Amino acid sequence: MPRKKTTRIIGGGGGRREEIIRAAAKLFREKGYNGTSIVEIAREVGLPKGSIYNYVESKEELLYDIITFGIRTSLPRFKAIAASNENPENKFRQIVYEDTLSMMKYHDFITVFYQDRNNLSGKHSKEYITYRAEVEGCFRKILEEGIAEGVFRETNVTLLIFAVLGMCNWITQWYKSTGKLSPEKIATFFSETAMLLVCS
Repeated sequence: MPRKKTTRIIGGGGGRREEIIRAAAKLFREKGYNGTSIVEIAREVGLPKGSIYNYVESKEELLYDIITFGIRTSLPRFKAIAASNENPENKFRQIVYEDTLSMMKYHDFITVFYQDRNNLSGKHSKEYITYRAEVEGCFRKILEEGIAEGVFRETNVTLLIFAVLGMCNWITQWYKSTGKLSPEKIATFFSETAMLLVCS
């Protein structure tokens, strides 16, 4: 009998599938993708091994969903900011703020990306790159608008995007939810710091 068809869209509705993906993210972060078995993931959510395939097709599919979870959840917000009628300065602050928050909100998921992204197959890897290009496109649109309007200094936009996203991405290496600063305060600090890179 063929396995039940699954969907990669998670979040919002919750349910058993999302529970499995969140449990897998926790285990992959702690033990690594190669060090975690489907049996362990099933045990974490209280399912027999065979039953887990009613919700996911494979361990690699779980890895793909974990790696793209944060970016798929955040991308609509990034697109809305880039397309809004706000001035470029406000849009840039907002998008850096939201990106920084996402690094902390989806900490397990993004940490797994940096640890285990090389375990994705070619197809899954290409799909992730497509999502990432859309994120970079939102940043590019805002920065080019600001430069065209004369509110941002002339600069190499590609390198600036890499610099800002690199700054945000590094949060996964040091952020702890038990820290003294709230995610909102950290995100505000990062968005104001990023503004120093673009304003004359």
